[in-house]
Amino acid sequence: MDGATLELAKIVLGPLVTALFAWLVGNRISASWALRQKHREYSLSVSTEFYQVYGEFFATWKLANYAFRHERPDITDAFVQELIARSAALEARIEALLLRMASELKLEPAEARTLGLYRQAVQQLRHSIIKRQQLDFFGSGQVKYEAYKQLSVAVGDLVRDLGERPRPTHERAAAQMTDVTSSKWEAEWLGMFAGPQMALDQAA
Repeated sequence: MDGATLELAKIVLGPLVTALFAWLVGNRISASWALRQKHREYSLSVSTEFYQVYGEFFATWKLANYAFRHERPDITDAFVQELIARSAALEARIEALLLRMASELKLEPAEARTLGLYRQAVQQLRHSIIKRQQLDFFGSGQVKYEAYKQLSVAVGDLVRDLGERPRPTHERAAAQMTDVTSSKWEAEWLGMFAGPQMALDQAA
């Protein structure tokens, strides 16, 4: 190739190579941005579901407390059955969220504990309705209520991690779900409030 031809090739190919490089880099950046955007949207949708469940818990709790306050004679069996159905549906939505987190996040032991204790806290509502008793969370400053709020915030943090952290293997996901839904957390939840050594940091 003579000098003139080489110069012509540089003139023609130079911009093409530059354009190709820019296109490849641009596509890679666009793909990365699109993936991150997809992860954000997914996390947002799950967060919205979790916040709705949180609100539904409080709505059902307040209705139940009204129903069982001072043994109101106007509360029918049908109304109590409706409360039980609402609390059971609430737990079903929580179970779905727990499955999602156990399947999509590599959980640390402390995180699995948080999810397990949160599940037990939510179940207390149905248990109290079946007994026709007010849920003994009561309000700000009450130790069980404070523990529930702390657990809710911790679970919310995990929900926001969905799509942002490495996924577990199938075997690990199955083991995590088994751990999170273990009955051992019921004993721990009850034990947290069994005596004077109650500590809120146990529920963090």
